[in-house]
Amino acid sequence: MTAFDLVAGEADELLLRYGYGACDSVQGARAYQVVVVGVDERRSSSAGMCPDVLKTATITVTLARLLGDRLVLDLGTGLPVLRGLDRR
Repeated sequence: MTAFDLVAGEADELLLRYGYGACDSVQGARAYQVVVVGVDERRSSSAGMCPDVLKTATITVTLARLLGDRLVLDLGTGLPVLRGLDRR
């Protein structure tokens, strides 16, 4: 996960920016009460040779309760995810 922001007008929804492999397909996203976020992806079976390219996209996840002042952590690394999708 590279960044997140709240969805405008939806205090319980996060918009996540993430990276994934060029030959992977995203299967969905999830959030836990501690606000650990991750994206489910799967390697395409028909990919054959795959370039070593990182693609980025955004996806929305709905929280069980408002984010408030809770920290958002990346599932893969355990590191905090920065707020603000405009960060590069």
